[in-house]
Amino acid sequence: MTSAVDSALDSAGRNDIGGAGGPARYVVAGNGWRAGFYLRLARIFPERLQVTAIVTPTAELGLAAERQWGLPSVRTIKDAITGAPPTSWSPRCRGRRRRR
Repeated sequence: MTSAVDSALDSAGRNDIGGAGGPARYVVAGNGWRAGFYLRLARIFPERLQVTAIVTPTAELGLAAERQWGLPSVRTIKDAITGAPPTSWSPRCRGRRRRR
C-alpha cells in the first residue's frame, strides 16, 4: 500500500511535485497575510507551483486581490475548481466574522 507521500516520489526517492507532469496547481482562499505566503511561493517557483484562483467573500476584496496579485478571483471554492465566472456574493460567507 502506498501513501500520498510515496506517490509523489520518483524512483530515486526525489520529490516530483511540479516536475515532469507540470506545476502543482492550487487555489488560495483569502487574501490575508497567510494567503500571501502561498501566492509568493507560486511567484518564486512558477515551474513547480501555479495558483489558479483566489477565493474571496466579496467582489470588492476580489478586485483588490486581482490588482495585487494579477490572478482571477472567485467567490466560492466550487467556482474556483470548475472555472465558473465569479459571483457577487456567496451564502456560505453570511454571518462569518473575522477573529481579531
